[in-house]
Amino acid sequence: LASAAWVGPPRGGRVALDVEGNGFEGRFVPAASGTWRLDVAAGAGGPLEGEPPALVLRLLPDSAPLVQVPVPGRDTVLPISLRQPLVIDARDDHGITRLALVTRRVSRTGLAGPARRDATDVTGAGDRLVIQTELDLRERGLLPGDTVRLVVEAWDNAPTPQVGRSTELALRLPTMEEVRAETRAAARAVAAAAESLAAAQEELGERTRDLGQARQREDAGV
Repeated sequence: LASAAWVGPPRGGRVALDVEGNGFEGRFVPAASGTWRLDVAAGAGGPLEGEPPALVLRLLPDSAPLVQVPVPGRDTVLPISLRQPLVIDARDDHGITRLALVTRRVSRTGLAGPARRDATDVTGAGDRLVIQTELDLRERGLLPGDTVRLVVEAWDNAPTPQVGRSTELALRLPTMEEVRAETRAAARAVAAAAESLAAAQEELGERTRDLGQARQREDAGV
């Protein structure tokens, strides 16, 4: 053989292969989708028999990891404990190698603080990761009415790692006015339940007395 090469579509170009005697070898990274044909020239200059082999390649760009937070799944109110339960679902065909919780405090007046990244161990996660964890905000100095913005980031194991991000969630701490309103509503609900229970007890007492009087009449033969 005199030469051998893969010849690609217009944007692919020509990729030469190493020739030795009657054989050749080599490797190449396709630059474009399309049909790549093997172009081989004989050392004696004569034509080669048969159609040259061809590779039909379709190149697809690598996608970033898909990241979701099904719990809480949407904007919500932080619990009084300031420990928000989370369920994180991340997937990628190259596998997940790194995960981080990115949070940012926004004050009641709208002033945003710097972003904070907390890494989560995902060793051996593979191409699908579902974990249950919690976001501990007790040491963040939150005040009533503040909001924490949360985004989960995940990196894949591709030769050139890509990062995927979840939808941003707003975790809001109730204001003092809202807390007092909820407390009053809870107190009214307890009072209403107590009144309902008292009424039920009174009705039960009346039924018991009626049954007792009815039995006395039966015993007296009335």
